[in-house]
Amino acid sequence: MEKEYKINYFTDNAAQYAGEEPHSDISFDDFACGETPEEAVENWIDHMIENCDAPYTTENGDNWLKIYNDDGEIVEYHYRITAKIPEKF
Repeated sequence: MEKEYKINYFTDNAAQYAGEEPHSDISFDDFACGETPEEAVENWIDHMIENCDAPYTTENGDNWLKIYNDDGEIVEYHYRITAKIPEKF
C-alpha cells in the first residue's frame, strides 16, 4: 500500500555545483507517494524529470538529480534526497 512521504533534499545552482560559490545549508521539502521510502524518492525524481521542459536534459542516481541546459551545463543539482513518513502535529 502506498504511503505519502516527506521528501527532503538540497539544491545547488550551477555556480555552487562548480565550487564557485559556497553550498547552501538550506534543505527543501516536498511530498511523494510510494510503498517504501526508496520508491517515494524514485517517484519524486521521476516527477521532476517528467516536469523538466525541453531543452533541459537530466541525469540521476539513487538520491541525486542533475538538470542540464541545452549546452550541457548544469542548471540545478538536487542531492541528499531522502524520504520519511511526515510527523503528525
